[in-house]
Amino acid sequence: MNRPEMVIYRGTPAGKGPSLDGAPELAPAGGYEGHSADFFGGKHPFPNIIEADVNDGTFIFTNLGTGESTKVENFNLTVTGLKPGGTAQINGECDITGGGGRDHAVISGTVQGFDSPGFEALMGKLVFKSGFADVQAVVDMSTLHKPGAKVLKTSIKGDLQKAVTRLGAILALPEGAAIRGNIDSKIDAVAQPGRVILLEGQTSVTNLYLKIAPFLTEPFSSAQAVLSYRVDISPVEGTANIERFALRADKMNLDMSGVMKLDGAVDVKVQLSAPLEEAVARAAPAYASFGEVAATGDLDSDVEIKGTLGGVLALKGSSKIRNLDFAAGSYKYTDPDVTVRYDLEYDQKKGVVKVNNIQSALGLLALKLDEAMLKLGEKGHYMGKLDLVSDMEEVNKLLKLPVSFGSERMGKVELDFKGSLTTPFYNDLTADGKVGVDEFVYDTYKITKIEVERLALDNNHLDVQFKMLVNGAPVDADVDVDLDEDSAAGTHHMRAELHAIKVPVNHALKKGKLSGLFTLHVDKAEADVPDWGTTFKKTLTANGTLKVEQGKLTGSKIITGLLKFFKRQGTDYQIDLLTTDFEVKDEKIYTPKSKKSKKFMVVGKPFDAELSGWIGLDKQIDYLATIVIPKENLGKDLQEVFDAIGQEPNVTLRFTGPLKKPKYRIVGHPLLQGLMDLKHAVKGVEGFFKDIFR
Repeated sequence: MNRPEMVIYRGTPAGKGPSLDGAPELAPAGGYEGHSADFFGGKHPFPNIIEADVNDGTFIFTNLGTGESTKVENFNLTVTGLKPGGTAQINGECDITGGGGRDHAVISGTVQGFDSPGFEALMGKLVFKSGFADVQAVVDMSTLHKPGAKVLKTSIKGDLQKAVTRLGAILALPEGAAIRGNIDSKIDAVAQPGRVILLEGQTSVTNLYLKIAPFLTEPFSSAQAVLSYRVDISPVEGTANIERFALRADKMNLDMSGVMKLDGAVDVKVQLSAPLEEAVARAAPAYASFGEVAATGDLDSDVEIKGTLGGVLALKGSSKIRNLDFAAGSYKYTDPDVTVRYDLEYDQKKGVVKVNNIQSALGLLALKLDEAMLKLGEKGHYMGKLDLVSDMEEVNKLLKLPVSFGSERMGKVELDFKGSLTTPFYNDLTADGKVGVDEFVYDTYKITKIEVERLALDNNHLDVQFKMLVNGAPVDADVDVDLDEDSAAGTHHMRAELHAIKVPVNHALKKGKLSGLFTLHVDKAEADVPDWGTTFKKTLTANGTLKVEQGKLTGSKIITGLLKFFKRQGTDYQIDLLTTDFEVKDEKIYTPKSKKSKKFMVVGKPFDAELSGWIGLDKQIDYLATIVIPKENLGKDLQEVFDAIGQEPNVTLRFTGPLKKPKYRIVGHPLLQGLMDLKHAVKGVEGFFKDIFR
């Protein structure tokens, strides 16, 4: 052929099938010398060609997916002796242009035995040299019946980046693919008894970099990667027995052995050992760093893989992390031995991963996942059952809870869940199950037998119902949250109610102690979460009731001052009964004045009291406190004053301003204002109100 030209299209444009409209056809300017070809007649399946020549040919390869082109021009090829029983001589050269550069390439070699059935008579030598590769191969299949004889010997040296750059359109790599490194590979095939071929060799690549979607969407890199292998191949049985397949990439070691068949059946064992941080970076570089989260240790994995390539593969094995060091900000956790066991099935045709079982055990938590499934792809979804047991003391440290506020012993989670692969992950997540914590402590409040009776997540709506014992008394609550994000504010709306019955309280105040049996009903609370400063306190509304029985307030300076005013000794104020309704709105907590609501009433000894007003979430207060003095506790002088002004024996105090340093005064008749010096009595009011409303 003289000056043939051809355009060859590879790949498929995004969203389209291949289109060859306008593509030039083969346009030979000459022909070939020799006899006419007979592909099917006679004994031999090859054409009877004495000599073939291609002179000054041009071939253009275009990748429709990426738009890249590779141009092979000045192509000259001579093939002589291409006939049954002959030895064909191959000589050629061309210029290869691609990726903004150009290289000259030559090819030469001999081949014979192509006319015999099978491959036993095949012999030959091939040499390819260019600016980016040096490939040599020698084959002699006639020695296949001679154990120990060399059947194949090859060597490859080259610059991978340059080869891919020049041949990109011919290779038709996907868009964004990147391959770099210098390769040096040697492969030998030696005849074995029973017409088996031993394939043995080693391939090393320096400065390796791979990124090939969808297989490696994140880059794999290694300063020095060495792959060595020893495989027995039986063409008759169609099997490959892998004695050794070892990859060493920097500090990562991967070993594989087992059997693979031509029909895709596999039964292999894979061992992986590497520093934990390196294995994570190799497997998923995009997730190797989570801000301040870091983990180090030594990872060892043993996996059995059985099934069919392109079909269903079963993966069963375990991974161990020795000397784990985990850090999240200031939190640090160490564990000498962490084990994860797994049993998975991967259906490659359907894109489904079935989780028969995953279990892990470490000091921080024990996890079990079973009856789970993950469907990959654009409409991917998942489901499963999760059992989790965690060390709550470690959880406290991780969440940076204050010393006075934390959980102890063990926490448990049992969930059935399902959802879609969306962002965020809970947009279509549905879960139902139980959560429990053995013990929780806040100051003097000991919370035990915490049980989440229902945890349901459906249609982006979370509903949690739980019960517990607080200092031995029953408390139950119900919280539900709308997880649909407001795109403008980025908030979620929360509703809650809480009921606590006769909870024993023995609370240390800043000055003194408060004790009693507390009953609290929060009938309805609503707010936007999660940010306290910008959303929660501004949107919080709530209403409920509070009752205190068998209470006592001891050591408060304001109580001590009032007792002295009544000419009484001691520091204790007895609370027989405290009742009030309350309402939260406009960033304030109100105790009502209305007769329709239950006022803030305290029945106690030596006096009763009635309060009304509000305390703001910004720590401002406005309260009226009326002290009702029993006549038997009223001295003769005070009795005469109250008789003179015609008023029942009570004193009303008003507190306003900042909680840290409120203003106070007596509200009422001027005679009462002159009688009482309350400076000593209210000296401790700051601590009193802080403690009451915390």
